[in-house]
Amino acid sequence: MTIQQTIGFQVKQLANQLNRVAQQQISQAGLIEIPESQQWVLSYLYDHQTKEIFQSDLQQALGFGKSTISELLARMQKNDLIRLKQSAKDHRRKQVLLTTTSLQKAAIVNQSISAVEKRLTNGLTNNRLTELFQLIQQLKQNLKNINSNKE
Repeated sequence: MTIQQTIGFQVKQLANQLNRVAQQQISQAGLIEIPESQQWVLSYLYDHQTKEIFQSDLQQALGFGKSTISELLARMQKNDLIRLKQSAKDHRRKQVLLTTTSLQKAAIVNQSISAVEKRLTNGLTNNRLTELFQLIQQLKQNLKNINSNKE
């Protein structure tokens, strides 16, 4: 087996190509100043505007560690992309919300993600996409099992 025949190499090549296309799309939208991880947060918050979203929700949904998401949210708050509001249901927790200025940016990020996703999945049936997601989940689980066996 050559390096080009490994899943890791192919996934990395796909990720690099996807990143280039996504950066081009974001650049055309004029949002180049917002890092990719912040774009993911904006998109998630935009998609879940009707729910109370907390730091822990973002951690779980986006796969970030606690300190990483804390630092990310602090930067986003400093840049007026998000605001924190005390939860109406649990006063110990703070809800993460889009600001009025970031709402439009989040909409543009979502449109860009949709455009790239449409190009990426062109020609794939729903069955093939479902199978792809199942395969990706299995690969992630396999890697998780490797890490948990080392502990």
